[in-house]
Amino acid sequence: VLIIDPVAHHSSVLPFRELALKYPLSRITRSRAVSGSFVKRFSGDKSADVEVELVTLPLDPVKGTASVDGLEAVLKKVMSFNRHHHDFAVPVVVLSASSNVTGARLD
Repeated sequence: VLIIDPVAHHSSVLPFRELALKYPLSRITRSRAVSGSFVKRFSGDKSADVEVELVTLPLDPVKGTASVDGLEAVLKKVMSFNRHHHDFAVPVVVLSASSNVTGARLD
């Protein structure tokens, strides 16, 4: 599960979006996705042993950065998913130190 910052620079996010397109979830059901935010039917090489789900964090409207509460909620969903499916979804979090658009800094 790739968890990305909503204000991350395009060049930081693009490689992960391409990964999600190349290795999307193979089983399209609400129960198989942690969030369902970026899911596409698997049509590539079926021998791949990697599936990628992309989750964009919500924006904190006050600070203009990634929502810490949103991050906590997504991480809890990943833990719950792993418990209920006896699976091992690994969360990878990509955060920006600051936005190149707004100048807001994540602290």
